[in-house]
Amino acid sequence: MKTAARAAAEAGADGIVAINSFGPCLGVDVETGRLLMGSREGYGWLSGPALKPLALRCVFDIARAVDLPIIGVGGISKGTDAIEFFMVGASAVGICTAAILKGPRIFGRVAREIEKWLDDHGYASVEEVRGLAIRRWEEWAFRTAHVPPILDVDACTGCGLCEASCVYDAIHVVEKKAVLTPEKCYGCGLCVTRCPVRALSIAG
Repeated sequence: MKTAARAAAEAGADGIVAINSFGPCLGVDVETGRLLMGSREGYGWLSGPALKPLALRCVFDIARAVDLPIIGVGGISKGTDAIEFFMVGASAVGICTAAILKGPRIFGRVAREIEKWLDDHGYASVEEVRGLAIRRWEEWAFRTAHVPPILDVDACTGCGLCEASCVYDAIHVVEKKAVLTPEKCYGCGLCVTRCPVRALSIAG
């Protein structure tokens, strides 16, 4: 991705759009055994929310490789999706699949959600958050030893998602509050990503 971005910049590109869709992919109708897509080979292309993590990684890589405007595309269906793309270096975003599925009103809705998020978080413009995740990554202290997450017991709602996610048996909900056993934890961070109220966090 970085090599292609540098080649585009050297060739005189004014900007880069990343990444649209991914494929070829395949789908099968289990009731009939027929392939779901309409091409000669039966292939199609992946788009929508499933594509977003891959698209974010590509924009993140491109933004660190070249100094060009990037239009982030892939899986955006709400304002916070767009904010993520801005944070990894996108200058603008594009929406396609969500508009096909939900209609053209989604463009205005996402724009309003972006504006509200910026207001709620004290930012005057998108430019203030553009590249924020890159800057945070540059500050991140790389570690080779696992560290248990930080648990804010008061914030915990006892939903149980952390317990259901932990394959190391390191966290349990007791009397509607999470209890962490640090010596069992491998520091994978899965529980942190699942917690809906941010009661769990990773230091640093």
